[in-house]
Amino acid sequence: MSSDADKTTFTIILSACSTSGALAAGREIHEKFIALTEYERDLGVQNALLNMYAKCGSLEVARDIFRKMERRDQVSMNVMIAAFAQQGLGKDSIQVFREMDLEGLPQDDTTFASVITACSCCGALEFGKRIHKRVVEPVLGRKCCLPNVVVETALVSMYGKCGTLEQAKAVFKAMTTKNSVSWNAMLAACAHQGQGDEAAAFLRAAACEGVELDSASFISVLIACSHSGMLEVAYDHFQLMLSDFDLVPAAENYRCMVDLLARSGRLGDADELMNSMPFSPDAIAWRTLLGGCRVQGSLENAASAAEQAFNLEPQNTAPYTLLSSLYSATGKKDELVELRSSMKERGLRKLVPGRSVIEVHGRVHEFVAGDSSHPQTDKILRELDILNVELKQAGFVPSTDGVVHDLKTEDKEEILALHSEKLAVAFGLISTKSGIPLLVLKNLRVCSDCHAAIKLISKLRSRVITVRDANRFHRFQSGTCSCGDYW
Repeated sequence: MSSDADKTTFTIILSACSTSGALAAGREIHEKFIALTEYERDLGVQNALLNMYAKCGSLEVARDIFRKMERRDQVSMNVMIAAFAQQGLGKDSIQVFREMDLEGLPQDDTTFASVITACSCCGALEFGKRIHKRVVEPVLGRKCCLPNVVVETALVSMYGKCGTLEQAKAVFKAMTTKNSVSWNAMLAACAHQGQGDEAAAFLRAAACEGVELDSASFISVLIACSHSGMLEVAYDHFQLMLSDFDLVPAAENYRCMVDLLARSGRLGDADELMNSMPFSPDAIAWRTLLGGCRVQGSLENAASAAEQAFNLEPQNTAPYTLLSSLYSATGKKDELVELRSSMKERGLRKLVPGRSVIEVHGRVHEFVAGDSSHPQTDKILRELDILNVELKQAGFVPSTDGVVHDLKTEDKEEILALHSEKLAVAFGLISTKSGIPLLVLKNLRVCSDCHAAIKLISKLRSRVITVRDANRFHRFQSGTCSCGDYW
């Protein structure tokens, strides 16, 4: 590179690296040229570096540069808020937004769309509502941000992902301009809640308005139908993709249908659909079939699906978890021992820990299964002890089938008592006033024991408790769940 290169040159090159995802080239420019000049302290060049590292997936390097910057502007903040949000690190994104507020930096549509997305990631509904109010109401001479299709679409998505479908529909209805992304956000909101009829109605409305629908639009309808067991409606829409919209079903469309068929007990049809796909089923498809086999208690089909998933993704422990749970639930001790031995041979010993987050008074709190690092752990554990007594008095019996470890019953119950969603719920109960609804987000599928326990807790404490797990929403109220125990 010429010795005459200036900050404009560096900025242009770094921007090109960002666009093309050329991390190695961008890092070389940084380390061999920029780091040796005074431009490393130039705000414009630093922002270009932030953007390059963030968009190329090297978020920790971007974070390090951001923290060491002597001065930061609106661009710096926007880059990091967006980067954290896109990586699912909503709590970090919100923290940067708070810093932006404290530093009095101007905020624009990009800022708000990104921080609203961050609220979606970590279930920060109350904070998201504050942002919604801010973009609607002019403050200190700043004009109202709305109407803005990007910000409004982010709001629809945020309310949908935080379990408030009615609010998502209200924002969507008020939008003066809607594009295909907006419609897909609304469809996805219905999917999260398992509202198959509403999803189908919104799809018809979009088609009537001439919106260009894609496979993602139909995926939302199929997911919504899957969550509510609406097999025939799902099948009709799967056929509509080809007949009326000239869309080729994507892999996820097929996976949704496999899931529906398998969970409905039609394992033969699910297997036939897998074999008729125009492409080879991936590991996700086999895990989907495995999940349906687990629901139906079909050991033979489950073992076959698990083996296919193992072969495609040898280091993924998800099939092991599902199959272990099924073997444990059905008392297949020999098969369980053999599976554990096989996993040890494969070097798979560490499972993904359960993580749950809950927002209380505008702050997001994270819990890990069995963890005791939260500052209010003692109070949380006391609340769990009280809940366990109340649950047993109400006739609740812990379901230890899902604990795949070879332990005594009381030890299994202790593990179940410290699942992350229970820790989050207990914290929510002691930190909010009676009657306040709770929203918990979990990274994994909620286990059968936690599902049954939280159902009863919602009745015992007269609370509406919503849990968004890796598959769907569960709205617990008065001892029942919105999923109808179908998940």
